[in-house]
Amino acid sequence: MVHAIRGVNISLEKGKTAAIVGESGSGKSTIGRAVIRLYDPTDGKIIFEGKDISKKKLDKETRTMLRHDMQMIFQDPMASLNPRKKVEDIIGEGLDIHHSYKTMEERDEKIKAILKKVGLAPDQAQVVNLMKDIQEETGTALLFIAHDLSMVKYISDRIGVLHLGHMLETGTTDEIFNNPIHPYTRALLSAIPTPNPIVEKKRIAMEYNYKTSGIDYNKGTPHNVAGTHYVSCTDEEFVQWTNDSGHTL
Repeated sequence: MVHAIRGVNISLEKGKTAAIVGESGSGKSTIGRAVIRLYDPTDGKIIFEGKDISKKKLDKETRTMLRHDMQMIFQDPMASLNPRKKVEDIIGEGLDIHHSYKTMEERDEKIKAILKKVGLAPDQAQVVNLMKDIQEETGTALLFIAHDLSMVKYISDRIGVLHLGHMLETGTTDEIFNNPIHPYTRALLSAIPTPNPIVEKKRIAMEYNYKTSGIDYNKGTPHNVAGTHYVSCTDEEFVQWTNDSGHTL
């Protein structure tokens, strides 16, 4: 059996945004699809609103709750939305399924309110600001999946760095950006360009190759760096990497 992901532990709080970052094939999409139950997990647990939703066969009440309270926004809208349907019909479909209106007039008003909220009104909004506004208003928790650390810096409260199905480093956004420990995390951060031309000229992008790194992800265990900052490694690697990063033990 091939394990797509292993040893992944994620906690997502109400009104907060957690990001999973990693290159293509690292297991990001597998985690997202397992959380929303598009995939059946073969091991481990997924707890949502205090309920264990890991079981292959969920009761009707739990399935209804998941469909109403948990949604996935796919990257490619052309593969996610029916191009033959009007925007009104696509938005209204969710209202229809969950019987969220009493009259057609109420349905129309709700659709207009949703369109306005997501920036499809005359006064368009930036997507990131829009997501944050909706989150503050509704208390929605977001799991943001990306391949680029620079994309998640200003939207995420916490970050998990994933590679080859292993969660290598987790922490708050400040902890990850200010004190990266794992060589893979440091390599990702070193690849981010800076708008300052003087600093950019001096930037050196680090190379990371797992096959030649001498690191065995299967031997790593969680080591606390500080606060909520953890890195997966052996005891020897932890001493070496924290010394290399300038961190004081």
